[in-house]
Amino acid sequence: MEISDEERAREIFDNVWNVLSAKDKIKRKKFPTKIVWLSGAPGSGKGTNTASVMRIMEISSNPIEVSSLLNTPEDRIIKASGNLVSDERVVAVVFKELLHREYANGVVVDGFPRTRIQAMWLKLLAEELKRDESNQPCSFKVINFTVSCKTSVARQLKRGQDAVEHNKLIESSGSESGTKIPVRETDLDKNTAKFRYQTYVDKMRDCLAVLSDMPEYCEISAEGDMETVRNRVYRTLSR
Repeated sequence: MEISDEERAREIFDNVWNVLSAKDKIKRKKFPTKIVWLSGAPGSGKGTNTASVMRIMEISSNPIEVSSLLNTPEDRIIKASGNLVSDERVVAVVFKELLHREYANGVVVDGFPRTRIQAMWLKLLAEELKRDESNQPCSFKVINFTVSCKTSVARQLKRGQDAVEHNKLIESSGSESGTKIPVRETDLDKNTAKFRYQTYVDKMRDCLAVLSDMPEYCEISAEGDMETVRNRVYRTLSR
């Protein structure tokens, strides 16, 4: 019999929690005291606005970039095609990463949640940490950056073109000190970039239905220039 999303989310949560507990790795006091979860369509400026979010929330540790954690050969193939890595895999790597001591005083998680089940897992984690009176309070903030398909595709293609030109300059100069920028296939083809955006929107539709019930959730438009978006971030998080 097929289980519900709620049951699946609980199963994933319990499985990861129990595995870590068995290895004596879960010490709830080691969870960050504050976690800012950033979601947004490709090209919505999550990376660009992370610095502003960190200043407002007084977070100094390096952000957790979920996409960077998913770096096995299998992960890379899935991401290159514009699809999403499984919920089980994503939840497991994020859960484990949060336990690192460097994030004790707060961290920004870039690129999570992306699906309904991941959003449900996030609510379960918030509830679990609130129930543990021995743990110092852990505050959550969930931010979703919104952007149109037209803007998203244009920014993806510009990012890809800029990266290609940058890499060509390094190659032509023969410099060994320059660092090449990784180029996604989705940043080079309009149809693939559009598919990546639509995949995100389709997956996030049900995800946002879950997140919208959380008092910690807020939505910020990423349309416009960097300064305009940055001002929106400050106004939203300073309230």
